[in-house]
Amino acid sequence: MKSSVDVPAATTIVAALIGGALLGIVGALLSIPVAAAIQLIVSEVVLPRQEHH
Repeated sequence: MKSSVDVPAATTIVAALIGGALLGIVGALLSIPVAAAIQLIVSEVVLPRQEHH
């Protein structure tokens, strides 16, 4: 998954396990793009705001 959505392997595994536990197969499949979106939000919004303070 690192090459297609730029999510580290450990994050992919944890996201798939959590998504699978909550929503089954569909949750496991949807959890990887959600993890990529969360990672993007954190890197583009949260971290730059902390650098300015």
